[in-house]
Amino acid sequence: GFCEYEVLSEEEQTVRLKCFVDAHNMSSDTDIALSRFVTDESTNITYQLTEIKNNWSYFPHNPKLGTLAIPVSANKIEGISSIEFSSLIVAEGNPVYDSRNNCNAIIETATNKLLHGCKNTVIPSSVTSIGEWAFHYCTGLTSIVIPSSVTSIGVLAFCGCFGLTGISIPSSVTYIGGFAFDGCSGLT
Repeated sequence: GFCEYEVLSEEEQTVRLKCFVDAHNMSSDTDIALSRFVTDESTNITYQLTEIKNNWSYFPHNPKLGTLAIPVSANKIEGISSIEFSSLIVAEGNPVYDSRNNCNAIIETATNKLLHGCKNTVIPSSVTSIGEWAFHYCTGLTSIVIPSSVTSIGVLAFCGCFGLTGISIPSSVTYIGGFAFDGCSGLT
């Protein structure tokens, strides 16, 4: 009842998660465990969830939810940074993404790029970059340790993190994208 899907391929029986329905009216303890399989009740056809793509417009204040669990079948994730989750979990065995060491983040396994984090993220020392919009408007984030393995911080990576009071950027970082800390009014 929380999710809206669209069929990607009838032949391959795959779907994309388009959005969370009425996310602004869900409580902050709402957990969403996305299922690998989704059945269309009107046709009784079962599809595999392979993509998660946020089709929402920009929100100045992200809805706050509990845990988001990503299934093993998800091979494309885009734009979920318009919702602030308290924790993020990727199912063991996902070939594209992981949440190594219970880090509470979505990491692109092949590139070691942190794509999406939350207020409880602990960036593993194997991460080499923080992606664009990774912590976008994560207002509950008060502190974060960036390990020396990180060499780049993407555009708008920490934009709108009002609660962030301090951050230490290691000398390994050679690139910081535009507006990476825009709106971080709590930084001293």
